[in-house]
Amino acid sequence: MPSTVKLLDLSPKWLRFYELAKDEPDPERRWQLWHEHYRFAAIPPTPAGLERAREMLDGSFDRYPTALDAIAAGAPGFRPQPQASLEAVCRALNFDGDMTVECVLYVGNFEGNAFAYTMNGVARVHFPVETHEQRDITMAHEFAHVVHERLCGAEGYVTPIAVLAMKEGIAMHTAKAVAPGEPDVMYISHLEPAWMERCQAKHRAILEGIQPFLSEASEAAMWRFTMGTGTTGEGREVYYVGWHVVGHLLRQGRTLGELARLGESEILATVQATVGALLRG
Repeated sequence: MPSTVKLLDLSPKWLRFYELAKDEPDPERRWQLWHEHYRFAAIPPTPAGLERAREMLDGSFDRYPTALDAIAAGAPGFRPQPQASLEAVCRALNFDGDMTVECVLYVGNFEGNAFAYTMNGVARVHFPVETHEQRDITMAHEFAHVVHERLCGAEGYVTPIAVLAMKEGIAMHTAKAVAPGEPDVMYISHLEPAWMERCQAKHRAILEGIQPFLSEASEAAMWRFTMGTGTTGEGREVYYVGWHVVGHLLRQGRTLGELARLGESEILATVQATVGALLRG
């Protein structure tokens, strides 16, 4: 049986919340209605995360009328079709196994935050319906994560930095294979060309800075090289490194499918050796 998508559409649930809250002038009451009728945000379900969700709701509430058509269209109007995107990713990673991916369509806060994870053997991807910028790239990126996790057997949030670099590198290059023709910065999941330019100017420093941390597996290290400021003052340094590591390996004749099947110890050795080669070359 081919890989299949199981859709869960949260937009009707959000629309029920919005119908109750759209004319409510009190932000506190809107927040209560959100809790009662929706309660989903692309943030960790912690006290700090809920505080951030409140800030995001307050900041985006007045923008929702501009996106109501897309939200009301829900799953039937969502494009590209998730099933087609998953199948394209499976072809790019040379995977023809039986896999079900739960695909959650949700209403976010215009931040465009798609995400994916595998937990207890269940693969889930999440896509916002209120934004559509570069959705073909975003969908391929997130589906690549869960197919890769299936192939290499790695799931869970905390991984060595080398594994994170390989995961993101494979996801970005899979997106490029599935939706070619865009500038590289679009596949690195960061729509700020100035960031890319700064990283390129610090190319050697970023590689040298991350090198001692490649085997470290901790939330602190993962935060530092994703949301934090790395070792050179730039965010998302592990994405930059992953892009170049996987790109180098592809130029050496490796394939995405081959790289996606490496185990954790193989990934660590491969990324360490490739970072060394990039620094020498």
